[in-house]
Amino acid sequence: MALLPKKVQRYVRQYLPAGRQPCLMQLQADSGCALQARLSDGTTTELPVQLDMRKALKRLAAAKGLAGDTAPGQLFGSDNRAGVPGTLHRVSAMRGRQGEVLGLTYRVGRHLPGVGLLLADMLASMKRSIQGEGAERPQSLLLLDKPGVGKTTLLRDMARLMSLPPSQGGMGLAVVVVDTTNEIAGNYEQRHSCIGHARRMMVPSRQQQAQVLLEAVQNHAPDVVIIDEISTKEDAAAAKAISHRGVLLVGAAHGSSLGSLLRNTELSGLVGGVTSATRDEQARASKGGSKMHQESMDAATFVSLVELHTQNRMRLHLNVEHSLGSMLAAAERQAER
Repeated sequence: MALLPKKVQRYVRQYLPAGRQPCLMQLQADSGCALQARLSDGTTTELPVQLDMRKALKRLAAAKGLAGDTAPGQLFGSDNRAGVPGTLHRVSAMRGRQGEVLGLTYRVGRHLPGVGLLLADMLASMKRSIQGEGAERPQSLLLLDKPGVGKTTLLRDMARLMSLPPSQGGMGLAVVVVDTTNEIAGNYEQRHSCIGHARRMMVPSRQQQAQVLLEAVQNHAPDVVIIDEISTKEDAAAAKAISHRGVLLVGAAHGSSLGSLLRNTELSGLVGGVTSATRDEQARASKGGSKMHQESMDAATFVSLVELHTQNRMRLHLNVEHSLGSMLAAAERQAER
């Protein structure tokens, strides 16, 4: 609220009381236009007030401890993002042809302690897997969601729960967060306390994420590596390499379901992928002469997967390879009808 003039605060405050639903997620300000408030239920509300860009930049500079006449180039990084010290909030700039700031997006970042307890049993099982208790390999976990469902909020609290010592209700694991977009621990040099005792590695550019993932394992000996978004084949290859080193990996990717991930050619390998194979003669005879069938291509990088459908609804795949096998078998039965 300190980043906004009082006349703007008056309209925004109605979406901020504790426990209010829907609550403010993002504030969009463009020169000469009314403010747009995006809410947690996916709706957008127009507020009858505009934001003076020059004054807004001065307020942002003050929050960062800089002079009021600080140039925008010093306020924002190369990705046109600025963090607010001590918070999880983010301010992003839209620029004109001459580099002038014509729009600002205020992203509200929240820490909700306890949301990770929804997966407490799974986290305990994951810890046992890296301690060699009844598991062939670490039970790495992939979160799958659409933007705005709450993936980052969940990852924050998982980092906290896994890194805090047992005396503080945690699991006492060595956790490193590879925070490419600085969404998990805040867009500022000092990490936010919301991730407990986890350490945070910042990434110079999105293209270097895979390299930093491997560096986290090679240089810092973690039990767990947490990554906010796996989106390229290089990221997928780095994740696979980490899983082979016996390190527990908690990652996230965009998608609506396990099936949608399989259709993503760059990321389908995270869950093993699918390939066409030729049946032998005996199998062909039992399947009515069908020559080809689909099967899993490789071992899944992630043993378990959680589909985040809404902020209050998720689907768990405790064993991705079993789920994939069931999906392929069901598809084959449907094709035979």
